[in-house]
Formats: sequence, C-alpha cells, structure tokens
Amino acid sequence: MAKQKFQQQYDVSGSWIYMKPEQYQIHGLTYDVYHGGITKHVDGQHISLEFFVDAKTGSVIQTKTE
Repeated sequence: MAKQKFQQQYDVSGSWIYMKPEQYQIHGLTYDVYHGGITKHVDGQHISLEFFVDAKTGSVIQTKTE
C-alpha cells in the first residue's frame, strides 16, 4: 500500500519493507510501525526515501531521505 501511495507522486523503481512490526517513537508518542523504503526518480537522480507506517491504521507517520 505504501508503494502505491508513493507512486502517485513519484516514479518508484524499487521498494522494501520489514514484515515484522517494531516500536517507533516520535514526538513523545510510541507507535507499532512497519519500516520500509522506496527508491524514487527525481530530475534524473535516484533518491532513497525511508518511511514508517502505523501498523494499525496504515498511515505514514514519518518519511526520511537518506
């Protein structure tokens, strides 16, 4: 689902996700999340984007570029 969402905005060439939920803390709150990433193409460059998705709702909690 995350890859499909990112494909609406970017040309995605690859993706990965850890299938075991882990705990992730942000802004003083702790979530059970799935941790994954995509490789997107922007202006001819390959850019890696890491993401954290709430395991219960599927909402993207945070993204990070590497």
